[in-house]
Amino acid sequence: MTRARATMGWLIPYAASVALTKGVALITIPLLTGHLPPADFARLELVSTIVEIAGLGLSFCAADLMHRFVGAGGAQARATAAALTGALVVLALCAALLFGGGALALRPMFGGVIDADLLAVGLFAASISSLIEAPLAWLRCEGRARLFLIAAAVRAFAQTSLMAATLSHGHGAFGVMAGNAAVDACMAILLVGAQARATGLRLDARILREALAYGWPLLAGGLAMFALGNCDRFFLAAHLPPEALAHYALAGKLATIVALAMQPFGLWWNARRIAAYDAPDGPARSAQAITWGFALLWCGLVGVALCAPPLVSLLLPQAYAPAGAIIPLVAVSVALNECCALANVSVYRDGRTRAALAINAAAACVAFAGYAALTPAYGVAGALAATWLGHGLRLAAFLAHGARHAPMPAPFGLFAAMAGVSALVLIAAQQGATRAPLEALAHAGALAGAACLALLLGALRADARAYAARPA
Repeated sequence: MTRARATMGWLIPYAASVALTKGVALITIPLLTGHLPPADFARLELVSTIVEIAGLGLSFCAADLMHRFVGAGGAQARATAAALTGALVVLALCAALLFGGGALALRPMFGGVIDADLLAVGLFAASISSLIEAPLAWLRCEGRARLFLIAAAVRAFAQTSLMAATLSHGHGAFGVMAGNAAVDACMAILLVGAQARATGLRLDARILREALAYGWPLLAGGLAMFALGNCDRFFLAAHLPPEALAHYALAGKLATIVALAMQPFGLWWNARRIAAYDAPDGPARSAQAITWGFALLWCGLVGVALCAPPLVSLLLPQAYAPAGAIIPLVAVSVALNECCALANVSVYRDGRTRAALAINAAAACVAFAGYAALTPAYGVAGALAATWLGHGLRLAAFLAHGARHAPMPAPFGLFAAMAGVSALVLIAAQQGATRAPLEALAHAGALAGAACLALLLGALRADARAYAARPA
């Protein structure tokens, strides 16, 4: 009981932070769709995709580095945190100076779809937001969950408030991007300052060499994952009208709610999964934790696939209604990606991340080839098929690697049942698309509740079996 209470004390602030940030993010969707026509929404989405990949490169997977070198604690943890964040500060300042001219140079790649001002502001935002990831990861490693919650809530509410103000005054996509950049700049100053008071900021060549050796495969793998998760938008932009791209982009935003059910668990678990597995009864405990992660994830998939399409028809402008039919299919991509995140502990345990790079790069190459071959002829369906294939290969590779290097008694029968339920949910979601929105929502709520209850009961049973099998 004491251990359960301690775990909930860690988990509740993370759950609250996810509920706040994701809940506020959902509010922004009616704001954006209510003030931006689909063509402008598509342009904003393309810029946001570029910002995401730039932010990934500039952050250099800071959260993973913090989890690996700081999360385990020890005498060097504070010096390592100071060196990692100090290096990111130097990198971000250099990038902010260079990105203004870089935006103008990149403009010819996208023709008239993206204007230079919007791209320049987005890249500046990426350089600043890269400074936020490291201090937030440091807070999680230090167990300061409440401060993490406060920081996440302040950022989410500030960005939403500025978005509402800029859109209501007619500043459009540029106002949205500029407001996000301003909030991220303030948050970066506050968070880096808070960490600097505790750990200081420094540059240490030895620590940075170790971090580079561990981090560059992660960064390369992350860039490969960009090709798998976001590159489809650029292929689609070349073959679809902006309105159709906006529908696909909106479906992608709403499908990310699938990860919401598992994200509090992920925030708590990812920072300690390596140490947990290496404990005396680590494989059994890890199997228990991953069982709950999978159960929560599949509950999210069931709920989104059934409930999101009728809600789109009820709550969003009619110009965005076609996005509802795409949401269940995009949700499968999100669920597969989250499954890979739960199954990949083995590739991070030995301190060398080249296995993760090899798996992610191979899957990205397959998906990239699929985008090039299928998107021109099949559009959104071709892009989704390529994404499913890439994530499916990743999941199979991570499971095979884990069976050899980090075996654990996971209930694979339950996981197979989850996959079967998901297939039935997709069929029900497609059949429900022909009903009136309120009728479809009522049926969806009942089916989602029943499916989620069945999956959670299965997870409870598997958890009890795993607990009984643990050594005394």
